[in-house]
Amino acid sequence: MHTDSTLTHIDVVNQKRRYDLDWFRIALFLGLIFYHIGMFYVPWGWHVKSHYAPVHDLLLPMLLLNPWRIPALFIISGIALRFALDKSMQHGSTEHGTFMWRRFVRLILPILFGMAVICAPQAYYELQQDGVSTGTMTEFYSGYLLPPWLSPAHWTTITPTWNHLWYVVYVLVLTIVIVAISAALKGRMQQWLDCIVSYCCNTPILLLSIPMLVSLFLLWLLQNSIDAVQMVWGDWHRLANSLWLMLFGFAIAKHTAAWSVLWQYRWWLLALALMLGAVQVMDIRQLIWTDSSDDALYYITCSFYSWAMMLTLLAFVPLLRRGPDRVRQYLSDAVFPYYVLHQTIIVVCGVCLSQYQLGFARESVLLIIATLVLTAAIYHLVVRRMGRLALLVGGKPG
Repeated sequence: MHTDSTLTHIDVVNQKRRYDLDWFRIALFLGLIFYHIGMFYVPWGWHVKSHYAPVHDLLLPMLLLNPWRIPALFIISGIALRFALDKSMQHGSTEHGTFMWRRFVRLILPILFGMAVICAPQAYYELQQDGVSTGTMTEFYSGYLLPPWLSPAHWTTITPTWNHLWYVVYVLVLTIVIVAISAALKGRMQQWLDCIVSYCCNTPILLLSIPMLVSLFLLWLLQNSIDAVQMVWGDWHRLANSLWLMLFGFAIAKHTAAWSVLWQYRWWLLALALMLGAVQVMDIRQLIWTDSSDDALYYITCSFYSWAMMLTLLAFVPLLRRGPDRVRQYLSDAVFPYYVLHQTIIVVCGVCLSQYQLGFARESVLLIIATLVLTAAIYHLVVRRMGRLALLVGGKPG
């Protein structure tokens, strides 16, 4: 297989860290902040809404981002898991159980603290916008902390809630699955995956098409749960597809040939993504498949479009290898706390700004500024000074 000379300097197998993947992870998480700000204005439902919603001009870009934004995060989570697991297993210094315990603590603490504290204001303002009387904040909070089956009957949302932290919950569950398989196979899983990827790289069309076809099979197999909420149990399609996404990232993470194939076919992948994106646009504009009986066609093209976009982004990742190292390290440590904090800041600031009737343009610009500034300030001035308690919001212990 011929490899583009631009990639000949990248030794994925021996490299302990991929700085370009760090930048990719940073870009995905920061992009998610802007997406959630957009959710304050889009026509479909969200926790709270601006007085200016729906803003129909946001419909097209938001629906084009929606199919691949979270799947791409699962792929990068799988890649990160491979690097972390291989590093901990080096020279047999750490057992799978020890690694899993550290990973469990790293993820479960933000989930529990997030549900108990950080996500509470989101539920409070959501109930208010639904016209539900929650009393004072103290009265609301005493009801919020009750087990879900004891929550006040007139509340329109299940509490305590993990809201946007559902992604962390799923990553935790799927990490346990992958690490358990690796432990059961005594580390041979990585070798088998490397062999499978190597075989696919000999016929590049396999590497580029199999991920799409597996997702399509899962869509057909588990179609009855396609619209399930993000509650883990019963959400079989999202669980299975997310596991596949993480396994794909896990498999290609350190495989030189796989990254070379992606780079070699980057322009073809971009063309495919643009073509399928055009199909998505025609569907959004109701130029095709306006009948509900054609939902299957929509989901099929949406799945292919999602993978085409993700493979395209991965193919161009090596272009991100340059950048200030101190900035990269700072943001790499910050993105998890940013993710944990940002949606509550959006909800609180959005509801407060909506009271002043500033107009959509002013309100949205101020919301973007307030979200970015407050998220960054809380991380820099508070989280970085919390010591071991920083684990509660996804930070690294000082």
